[in-house]
Amino acid sequence: MKENEIKALSDQELLDKLQKTKSNKIVSAGFIGLLIGISLYSIWKNGVTFFSFCPLVFAGILVNRHNKVGKAIEDELHHRNLS
Repeated sequence: MKENEIKALSDQELLDKLQKTKSNKIVSAGFIGLLIGISLYSIWKNGVTFFSFCPLVFAGILVNRHNKVGKAIEDELHHRNLS
């Protein structure tokens, strides 16, 4: 979600978006754990290869994306004095 889209939301929509973001963090944490498990299993089974680190790259991208969206929403909430 872009910063302009976040600023265009009403107060209630912004609070709803924050709640949705918090619930999405749980699903993302499970997915990140799965990717780390796949990577560890691949290292254990096949040794250290390029493909054993691919899931870790995807996990890093997912974490980075979540941090940016959550930070933008929380910054806007703080700017509007809603937190």
